[in-house]
Amino acid sequence: GIGLITGLIGYVYAKLDEDVFAGLYIEDAGVPGFLIGLFVGFLMGSVLLSVVESAVNTVIVCFAESPGEFQTNHPMLSREMRAAWKEAWPSECAEM
Repeated sequence: GIGLITGLIGYVYAKLDEDVFAGLYIEDAGVPGFLIGLFVGFLMGSVLLSVVESAVNTVIVCFAESPGEFQTNHPMLSREMRAAWKEAWPSECAEM
């Protein structure tokens, strides 16, 4: 999604400014503008979403390794996490 949006922005920019690829002798600047925007958007989206993925993985690992400390330091979040895990895996979380 992010790549397509930035690709379209690159396409529009290249169509509005025909001299953007003047030194490369490209007749239709829209296609390379779209491809460059697509690539840049894909890379930016990948980097940003990898940060979110790492944060989620960190919370799950910390919850799995020491649920008691999580309960002590963040009781409301711990209750919500336990409830979500019990809903997703009821038989494995019967003793929680």
